[in-house]
Amino acid sequence: MNLINDNDRHMARMMCVMALKSSEDSSRRVARMHLAAAQQGRIQGRIPYGWIRTGPDKGKPLGPETAVVRRVYAQCLTGETAYSIATRFNQEGITPPQSAKWSSTMRAGILDPFKPHIDQRFARGCTNARRLFEEIV
Repeated sequence: MNLINDNDRHMARMMCVMALKSSEDSSRRVARMHLAAAQQGRIQGRIPYGWIRTGPDKGKPLGPETAVVRRVYAQCLTGETAYSIATRFNQEGITPPQSAKWSSTMRAGILDPFKPHIDQRFARGCTNARRLFEEIV
């Protein structure tokens, strides 16, 4: 394609319009799929620590890890620092999600998947941390 030529420039514009239409169609299909999954209560995206990641029980709480998640939330609510939580978990020999030892940044990774829900509830006026904690865990 030679963009110096009028016909080729016109063809390039048409190709861009068709590519945009295709992209928008794909975006709508993906959005519909995510909406349908959410309405059916299925987890979407990366499944966080504390939940079964594969198989027929995918998206259901995983016993031992769920207890760890509850402890992280409870200790955060009491004002404990991420460093002290990580240090205690390492001393107790609790297995972290992806590495050999817990670190203060891992705690944020456990809490982050629930941030959209917390933000939404906060925007609706729920500022009670205990209630939000109970809704999540």
